[in-house]
Amino acid sequence: MPKIVDHAKNQDLIAKAACSAIAKKGIARFTMRDIASEANVTTGMITNYFGNKYEIVEAALRVPFKNFQRKITLQIVKRNVSLADILDSMIPATRSNAQSVSAWVSLWGMIATNSEFQKVNEKLHLEALKIYKEALLHAWPESKNWSVDVLEKVVKAILTMLFGLCAGGVTNPTTWTRSVQREQLQLHLQLIRAWANSQ
Repeated sequence: MPKIVDHAKNQDLIAKAACSAIAKKGIARFTMRDIASEANVTTGMITNYFGNKYEIVEAALRVPFKNFQRKITLQIVKRNVSLADILDSMIPATRSNAQSVSAWVSLWGMIATNSEFQKVNEKLHLEALKIYKEALLHAWPESKNWSVDVLEKVVKAILTMLFGLCAGGVTNPTTWTRSVQREQLQLHLQLIRAWANSQ
């Protein structure tokens, strides 16, 4: 009887291993062997599922993206949850988030000089904006009354703030400790909300 191969499970395994390899070595330095070692598979199996490095990188970055999306969705279904609680999963304030965020920060370093990575980032960035907007509309009910312009500016301001917390938390964790990250997340959200409500 032939063995049944779960292709989706294998792709997910390789993507998670790639995410881990990227977080450890960076996008510029990780290799197929690193991924194979992390996943305990052959490099041939990896090339069977992914045509090139960019496909692997996109799959790897989708791992934390899906985890963040799942965590945000779980928080959104709760009643009376703060936007800071919802977005907490997007910053490297916990060990489980730190590795995922490290993979993203590694990508940011390559984007400026690599058009393929720019395309991957742009695609995921647009998807992320939708998720943040959904979280915002849930946590801040008054946002439904804001103009389209104000709402777009607020979503971008939140994304900008998250970029800063991610970069600080990954590159300088001694200064940007978990408590500092959470404190700054709450403070910036308060300032952004106050600005939006004053418009």
